Amino acid sequence: MTKIAFMFPGQGSYEAGMGRDVAEAVPEAMAVYEAGSAASGLDLRQICFHDPVENMLDTKVQQPALVATSLAINEAIRARGITPDFVVGHSVGEFAALGAARSIPPEEAIGLVTQRGIAMAEAAKERPGSMAAILGLADEVVEGLCSKISNVWPANYNCPGQIVISGEDAAVGECCTEAEREGARRAVRLRVSGAFHSPLVERAADKLRPAVEKIHFAAPSTAFMSTVTAKLEDANHYRE
Repeated sequence: MTKIAFMFPGQGSYEAGMGRDVAEAVPEAMAVYEAGSAASGLDLRQICFHDPVENMLDTKVQQPALVATSLAINEAIRARGITPDFVVGHSVGEFAALGAARSIPPEEAIGLVTQRGIAMAEAAKERPGSMAAILGLADEVVEGLCSKISNVWPANYNCPGQIVISGEDAAVGECCTEAEREGARRAVRLRVSGAFHSPLVERAADKLRPAVEKIHFAAPSTAFMSTVTAKLEDANHYRE
């Protein structure tokens, strides 16, 4: 039997005009942008539909814009009678997945990632850095390079042969150079504004925790797959 999964992207997956065609065609999608704008205090329709793509480099803007667009597309697909058997999200996309699974309302997901973006931006300003994807090397090779070079860490294990590293900008650059010397197919800088998923921004978690504790996470109505554990999880796992 065919199973359907809705997969939601993380930071760096943005483009100018994203979501506009769907929102203008499907009222349920436009409603997500309207509710998300109210929850975030940002004009998400202006940001996503009309602003230059450079404006979305700021994580305070990019996170709510991505989650709003993800959930708008989710509602548009559901409006056509298609529902997922599983939902899964990468990094900030996990908030979209929780919204799609009806664990939290779309506007709460967007409001929460707005606060997440603010906390991460403040942490990134205090300790600047960057991220890059290393393609074509074994995990242990990349891990070894990070161990040898100070202030850079493996951040995301995307798939076999693709690891995202995160850390101080110079360290990330050095790691990319060394990875290519080791035979990596590519070392690609990510379009993000900080060293996310690294110790450099760990203070953001402390700042966000009070906001998370105020939210009621309902049991997901659709199976929720965590990209942290690679297992089906309930809402309590995500709160933790």
